[in-house]
Amino acid sequence: KDYMMADLLFHVESDEGFGLAEKNGFFTENVGKSLPTIHITCGIKTKTDWWDGETANSTGITFRENATGFDVYLRDGKGSLSHLIKGQFGSSFYQSVSQPNQSYPFDKAVGEVIFRTSILYYNGVVIHASAIEADGKGIIFSAPSGTGKSTQAGLWCKHKNAVLLNGDRPALRLIEEGVYVYGTMWSGKTYDAKNASAPLKAIVLLEQAQENTLKRLTPGESVGFVMPRCFLPYGLTELMSLAISNMDEILKRTPVYLLRCRPDKEAVELLFNTLF
Repeated sequence: KDYMMADLLFHVESDEGFGLAEKNGFFTENVGKSLPTIHITCGIKTKTDWWDGETANSTGITFRENATGFDVYLRDGKGSLSHLIKGQFGSSFYQSVSQPNQSYPFDKAVGEVIFRTSILYYNGVVIHASAIEADGKGIIFSAPSGTGKSTQAGLWCKHKNAVLLNGDRPALRLIEEGVYVYGTMWSGKTYDAKNASAPLKAIVLLEQAQENTLKRLTPGESVGFVMPRCFLPYGLTELMSLAISNMDEILKRTPVYLLRCRPDKEAVELLFNTLF
């Protein structure tokens, strides 16, 4: 099956089934235009090419370089190795291998890692944020979990008829027309995801406060706030260099604001009057 996200086409061959990805327009049978294509073989069951004896020290994802490319290890909630993704630097092909009795279709963690790795080769990055489209422009609200990015996005949907593109993991890409924000099929605990895009108007960093204030940051000031919010391939030198370069160009072309705010309509109006 083919999935289209961030103007990239993912051709997936899988024996683990397909799920939520077919909702909200990510699954496509008729692309209609030529797009960069990433070929993925997902769900091969094997006991070979696995962890080399090192102890998995936590749950989550581990990136490791090898002689020709990289391996990505996914671990389950008990710290046991459950999945391996093999790729080559600059390659558009990935092979995803499962341990027996594990099931991770493309629209789960496997696809998310492949997507956020692939997009690095196409001037992009995935960021922890809530993304909306308002008046034809994209705005992303980014902050540590629990700060209120979903709340601010919801207030814009309520008061400015904005459309939520993604509630947790939107993608940014620099293309010929400029910087665009894209919805992806991964959005955290809720399925707030739409396969749509908009030219990026601003990145808005949030802090909770008793009064609503707004400050525009310089690109130099923005880096320390924005980079920790991105999903980065720690441990992979070549991919990390791509991620840093991509975000550097994005920040040069995109206004970044620090919004210290309350969860109210006044915060919406303050930002709206500045951006529009």
